[in-house]
Amino acid sequence: MDLALVGILLIFLGVFVIIISSFSNSSKVEWAFGGFIGPVPFGFAKNKKMLYILLAIMTIFFILTIFFQKRYI
Repeated sequence: MDLALVGILLIFLGVFVIIISSFSNSSKVEWAFGGFIGPVPFGFAKNKKMLYILLAIMTIFFILTIFFQKRYI
């Protein structure tokens, strides 16, 4: 599976989750934002639990990225 296709599918999944969550009646908003600067992950979140979840997910994606790069080189 092409890595670009995985990225596009994840973007569509995120948009779908946002649309579905907009129909819920919950007024409590939890948010987290993260990214990579080179190989170093960073993140911002509303609380520590969300930050830890975000960093765990980003670490998994980082490991998958290295795996796919080693596999296709």
